[in-house]
Amino acid sequence: MKRKLSGLLLALLFTLALVSLAPAADNYLTTSHYKIYYDQWEDVARAMNGSYFDTAYDTATSVMGKGLDNLMSLYFYSDSSSSTNGTYSPSNNNIRLNISKGDSTSSSVLTAYAAVLAHETTHAIFNYISHDSSDGANWLDEGLAFYVGDCAYPKSDAYTKAYLGAQLRYYSQDGETKLSWYDTGIDYLRDDTSSLAMWQLPALGNFLYNTGGSSAILSTLQSRGRGNDLELSLQTAFGKPSGMNSTDTSADTLYAAYYKYYYGSS
Repeated sequence: MKRKLSGLLLALLFTLALVSLAPAADNYLTTSHYKIYYDQWEDVARAMNGSYFDTAYDTATSVMGKGLDNLMSLYFYSDSSSSTNGTYSPSNNNIRLNISKGDSTSSSVLTAYAAVLAHETTHAIFNYISHDSSDGANWLDEGLAFYVGDCAYPKSDAYTKAYLGAQLRYYSQDGETKLSWYDTGIDYLRDDTSSLAMWQLPALGNFLYNTGGSSAILSTLQSRGRGNDLELSLQTAFGKPSGMNSTDTSADTLYAAYYKYYYGSS
């Protein structure tokens, strides 16, 4: 009897030892649209679960015209020294959210995180539909993402047309300085973005959405996904040339219409 008991104890101790050597299970929760690996920020993930996660995703899909077919992987990390609030990686199709404000679960902090998530989810949808992560499409990709995060997301700053126009007029010396959409995207990629370019990104996203709606945006991305070039895709969806490489405000282009939309004249 003693020998049998000792054998059972040894077996139990061996099993416990193996368990202790096994890697720890991932800390994650699954929502309707995301698989969130929260690490030590479980309180933030659970506070965001429901309305914050759902609203971020729904805002992105309402602007883009379509969502994703699979769950997005979302990773929490913290880097207080970085000015980057979040990233989307097309290579491994995941989003990373910088929980740099600590473990706060106040509504203002959660709103800031969710607005960033809406921005990054827009990138994911853009890439999923268009298969385009080229430098030349960066102005459109970022313009839509900034619009979703900064304007459309209902709990964000919700920048209006009037507010965006005021910023554009201020940083362009009332329209004297012009910057093409293409150059705005390239400058942003190079991390050499002027204040005018930073305000032009959500402004152009706001203009395109309010001009053509989600149907024109989705049509553009789907056309690009079928292999058509970006200019043809935009022209077919919006009914006129984009003018994305130019600052000519007298031509019949989307850029010229955008300029008049905010500045009132050419």
